[in-house]
Parts: sequence; C-alpha cells; structure tokens
Amino acid sequence: MTRARTLLYGLLALTMAYVSVQQHVISNVPWNLLPLYTLNKALAWTGLLLLAFIFSLRALSIRGWLTEVWMQERRALGKSAFNLLGLHALFTLLLFRTEYGMAFLWKEGNIRVEGIVSIVLGSLALGLLAWYSKAAGSTAGRPVLFQRLPHLLLLLALMHTTSWGLGSWFTSAAWEGALPPVSLMGALTALAGLWMRRLR
Repeated sequence: MTRARTLLYGLLALTMAYVSVQQHVISNVPWNLLPLYTLNKALAWTGLLLLAFIFSLRALSIRGWLTEVWMQERRALGKSAFNLLGLHALFTLLLFRTEYGMAFLWKEGNIRVEGIVSIVLGSLALGLLAWYSKAAGSTAGRPVLFQRLPHLLLLLALMHTTSWGLGSWFTSAAWEGALPPVSLMGALTALAGLWMRRLR
C-alpha cells in the first residue's frame, strides 16, 4: 500500500470515528443518517485535511519536517482530495432532498442565508480546485493566479466552514461531550494549512 493510500484510509477512519461519536453517540442523531449525513461530514473533513497537507508539503519539506518522498505522492493525494470533496458536494445535494437536510436551508419558513452563502463558497472552491488540478497536470504556461490559488482555496474553505457553523460554535449544545463541532475542526484545518504555507 502506498503512503498516499495509507494516509487517506487512516484519516478517513479517524474522521469517521470522530463524527460518529459526536453525532450519534453524544448528540443522538439517528443512526440511519450515518450513510449520508455522517459520512458526508467525514468525507469533507478528510478532503480538507488532505488539501491542507498537500498545499503545505513544500514548506514542510523545506523545513525538514517531511522527507522529499512525500512530494512524489502529491498528485495521488490531490486526486484523492478532489474526489472526496466532489463526493461531499454530491452527498450534500442528496441530503437536501431529505427533511433532515432541508433544515439546514430553511428555518421557520425562512431561508437560512448562512446556508446559501456556505453552498456558494463551497461550489466556488470546488470549481477552482478542479481548474487547479487540471492546470497542475499541464505542461503549458500557468497564469499568475495559479501560484496564489492554494491560499485562495484554503481561504474559501475557511469561509465555507465558518459561514456554516459559526452560529453554533458558541452554544453549549455544540460542545456536548467536550468535542468541538466538525465545522470548527474544518475551519481550524484550513487555518492550519494557511499558517503552514507561510513557513516557507
């Protein structure tokens, strides 16, 4: 098994375990939502973890915190991150077709602006990631924006997770069992990626 695949499966197992405990064991979310709701959160967080890691590889390598071998796994990790985040988008659309998922868009008959903003930011980030992935594999000249795109993608991820979860981060219900909300963990992941890129 390659390093990239080991890292992917390890992170997915850890995020799935965290989300399952937080949502189903502590918050009593029905277990029948595990295949769509819970897995969706784990896919998103794992994809973001991989993305933050990929965008920080060069800085970590320069610092001597990682060996150059990981640079060879960059493309495989990038493909995995894109696939996971693409599945997250698909699962979210499917979730919105359920009564449970619609609660994220509507509240007491009114549309939730934070939900719409989060969806727009996430869609924009996924589209830019698709373009970045295509440009990264091309030998043609890359636009100046390409060099700044990792920062922009991590910033959009930070805004996406923050707009979705900020309103609940400071409520006691969100911290049941002393486990931080998954959206907060995602925001911290994006922040960590931005910070590590500045280490170069």
